[in-house]
Amino acid sequence: MSTSQCRIVLNPDIAGVGIRISLYILSLAGPIVAVFASSNDFFKSVERSLGVTGLALLLTTLISTSQGRIDLFHALCVFHLVGLTGFSIRPSLRHGRSNRVSQLATFALFYIGLLGFCTFIIYLFGTTRRFGANPECNPQIVYVIFGFNVPAVNYEFRWLFISCIIFILVGALIGSILGFIVNVQVDEDMESTEVNYLAFLGDLAGRSYIIAMLELIIRRNDVVADQSNWSFGQILAMMMLIGPIIELTSLFTSRNSDAGGQIRLSEPEADEGRQLIFHIVLSILDLGFNAAAGAAAAATGAHVNGNGSTKEIVRLGALAGVIKSGILNYSLLVSSISSSPVSVAVIFATSTFGMAFIVTLAMAEKTIHMTPDSLLIGALAAGAPLTAGGAIASSTATVGGFLPLNAAFDALAGYTFARVAHNHGFDVCRYQAAAAAGAVFGVLLWIFKLPINCFAQSDTRKAEETGRTSNSYSMTVF
Repeated sequence: MSTSQCRIVLNPDIAGVGIRISLYILSLAGPIVAVFASSNDFFKSVERSLGVTGLALLLTTLISTSQGRIDLFHALCVFHLVGLTGFSIRPSLRHGRSNRVSQLATFALFYIGLLGFCTFIIYLFGTTRRFGANPECNPQIVYVIFGFNVPAVNYEFRWLFISCIIFILVGALIGSILGFIVNVQVDEDMESTEVNYLAFLGDLAGRSYIIAMLELIIRRNDVVADQSNWSFGQILAMMMLIGPIIELTSLFTSRNSDAGGQIRLSEPEADEGRQLIFHIVLSILDLGFNAAAGAAAAATGAHVNGNGSTKEIVRLGALAGVIKSGILNYSLLVSSISSSPVSVAVIFATSTFGMAFIVTLAMAEKTIHMTPDSLLIGALAAGAPLTAGGAIASSTATVGGFLPLNAAFDALAGYTFARVAHNHGFDVCRYQAAAAAGAVFGVLLWIFKLPINCFAQSDTRKAEETGRTSNSYSMTVF
């Protein structure tokens, strides 16, 4: 089918500019106000409003999908919008046994929404080639993950993403059901009205990611939008801002009066501030470590392959290391400290399979300006030894793992990547070159991070002895 016939006409009631602006403002306002005005109540109020909107959007999409009236592009937009808003009121255990019926009803609403959302996503990504009203145009739809394009119908990406969703769904359902059964009587502290500074920063980072990727999806697809056509849905969405604006104005006015004309901003606790500083510092160090290790690995691989090292090869190796480190550190920050459902947006990148996929996707775009399936299959295959090596190394008693073991699994990952890609029709390099590059990368990272790993273990022991919060979550990537 020609490109003009597959041009996407943006549905203003699904992803129109008014809809997007309203949801963006509401979703970002909650964390920002909660942090800077120390108002957890305002955050919860906005979150509930968004949750009802998200549930309505999800139900509408499910009905449209069953009737075949929504296409793949708009379904992907709904996936991001519902991920941004949530899909129902979050369950609360605050009132204990005295309000058990209300708790059960809220849990049921939440998990019906969760199950419906995950079922829709699994169906969407499992049937992208034939999904929607115009399946013949689906191969031209582009999805964006961490700024990199991937065809929405790409087989490897779809099933890896589905695996992550299933893992999250099963874990959430089991954990929450057990928590509801066991913790019938819950202390008031679990529903504290105090602001969790780092959790809100994690929410803000996760929501910003969803917004940025949705805008890139709209820009990078062949979309036609009539910006002058403001439908009823867009006007209604903008009217939804009036209530929160009034409440926000009242909040700041009352605080301004109480503070004698000065609005007092909330400050993080000492442990929270220490954790955030640690994460930022270690992330910067990790970027440098991975850039250096990536450059050395690329140069070693080129030398063993018989091509000789060039500045471009070294630069690409360093770039691959920076991409891996940057995405992983960001993903760990969001998934570690955010209790919001938006944290699932980046859970894909916290696995070795997802990280191998993203780095391969990025470097293929940079070097050959295309992404052969053979490379992505090789990347997923390389994720297996990386996962096994990480699990074994983390369970060893030695600080930072056992060096020969780390190098062996990294070398095996490089060999596996080159071998599997070759078996599927793409020659990356000689197997020995890929194995050598992997070994050099693993050895250098182990050496670079050994002092930090020693400090991490020492900090954890001191935290256990003194009862303070450990900074070890900031060192997860190490």
